[in-house]
This record gives sequence, structure tokens and C-alpha cells, in this order.
Amino acid sequence: MITANTKAQDIVRELIERGINQNDLSAVDDLVHPDYRYRTPTESLQGPEQLKTIFTGYREAFPDLEVIIDQQFAEGGKVCTRLTLCGTHLGAFQGEPGTGRRMEVQGVVISRVVDERIMEEWELMDELALVSQLGLT
Repeated sequence: MITANTKAQDIVRELIERGINQNDLSAVDDLVHPDYRYRTPTESLQGPEQLKTIFTGYREAFPDLEVIIDQQFAEGGKVCTRLTLCGTHLGAFQGEPGTGRRMEVQGVVISRVVDERIMEEWELMDELALVSQLGLT
């Protein structure tokens, strides 16, 4: 039996697989709520179009970007995803040109799913590891 928590996990997993790993931005249209909000410790964005901009920026900086879901669980409409991002820095990232260096960083995203769409996400990535691996510190 598919529970609401299982369905929420499937929605988040599909956004990662299609939207990031397959570079299919239509996944954002299909799976993200029009009132979507994205938060990190340093920024807050609103709307599916801004999420597409984030996905596009990462893909331009890391053309071989892959997000691996290491662990995922859900409760009460919220999905916690522990993940690993891997890719080669070939394009501009945070104002710096590509270095050709490979990165592998861990992070956690908490997604709130409402009416079978992702309404809100809180992301925490190991940004120090990222800039260190790219030689940008």
C-alpha cells in the first residue's frame, strides 16, 4: 500500500532524478507547487522558475552533475533527503571559471509536499568542502 509519506518521497526522488540527473526542467513544472519556496542558510528564493535557474546554473558549472540519494525518509508531509552531489567543475560557478576539478559533497534537503507538489525546501550543503575541492578557498 502506498502511503502519503511514500508518495511524498517518490515526488522528491522524481524531481532529483528527472530535474537534476536527467536535466529535464519539465519535472519542475510537473512536481513543484506554483508558490514554491527554497531556503538555504544564505538565501531564499521563490517560485518554480527560480528553481529552474538553480538547476541550470549547476548544470552549466558541472555538466556531468549527478545527485545520489543516500537516505530518505518522510513524516507528516515532509521528506528528509540525505544526498551526495558529484560533478566536474567545467563552467563558471560563484563567479569563478571552471577548474576542471571533481567535487563530491554531501547535503540534506527537507522538502514539504502539499497536494502532491513540492511546496517548500530547506537545503544545507557542505559548501566549505565544495569550495575546498574546487580550490576556491
